[in-house]
Amino acid sequence: MNSVNPSKLIRQIPWSEARAAEPEVLLTREWLVSNGLGGYAAGTVSGIPTRRYHGLLVAALPAPFGRMMLLPQLSEQLRLSDGTIVRLGGEERAGGALQLYGAPYFSEFRLDCGLPSGATR
Repeated sequence: MNSVNPSKLIRQIPWSEARAAEPEVLLTREWLVSNGLGGYAAGTVSGIPTRRYHGLLVAALPAPFGRMMLLPQLSEQLRLSDGTIVRLGGEERAGGALQLYGAPYFSEFRLDCGLPSGATR
């Protein structure tokens, strides 16, 4: 039986605060996780869906229904013990206004065994 080195299952994309301030870096890097049955989850590192097919839960339904977007996006926020609220993710509004709430807090984006995760500062 062959064993797999766990370090080969992790792909890290680190970024500095200076790179996180550049929206293009967080908007152009994408991830995709499929379930092998036609369903998937896909998005950008920033958490902002920039394409019509980005979503956290896209189900493959039997014909003639095809794929259906069930969970397009989440808006995450943390309430710290001192009452401070920290928003994560971001939004792109009509007219091109871009809000990257979580960019200053993250230090890297990882794919652990193919599943997206991040690390905070």
